[in-house]
Amino acid sequence: MIKRTLFSLISCISLLIGAGCIGQLTSLEDTMWTLDSYRNVSGVMTDVVPDSEITARFSENEVEGNGGCNHYFGEYDLHENTIAVNTLAMTEMYCMTPGIMEQESVYFSLLQSVAYYEIEGTMLTLKNADEVAVLVFTETS
Repeated sequence: MIKRTLFSLISCISLLIGAGCIGQLTSLEDTMWTLDSYRNVSGVMTDVVPDSEITARFSENEVEGNGGCNHYFGEYDLHENTIAVNTLAMTEMYCMTPGIMEQESVYFSLLQSVAYYEIEGTMLTLKNADEVAVLVFTETS
């Protein structure tokens, strides 16, 4: 009886996976993330500056990406749904596009302030110590 029940359960799960009802979960690590919005200095969630791209990739306790103008890298600690990004290093280029440098500065500051993360589908939300969303990314194909 137990074998039949276990076999039925495995068969049902296999059918759901095959039908696309249960897919692979997106992982924080080894996924390229592109920033959609961030909490600006006024505390309001805002979209990234048009024609700019901010990215992040977390892998083996190292984070790297592009802040919209400069490449950055650093280390992070991960435990369950908590994350701490340690000091970041970055290139020191200047970009002339209005708003890019200000956006990048806010992004780097927010990235180093995150304490929690949440993944829903292909969306990554990084939250501060008060569990308020500060950075919202989408998985990049």
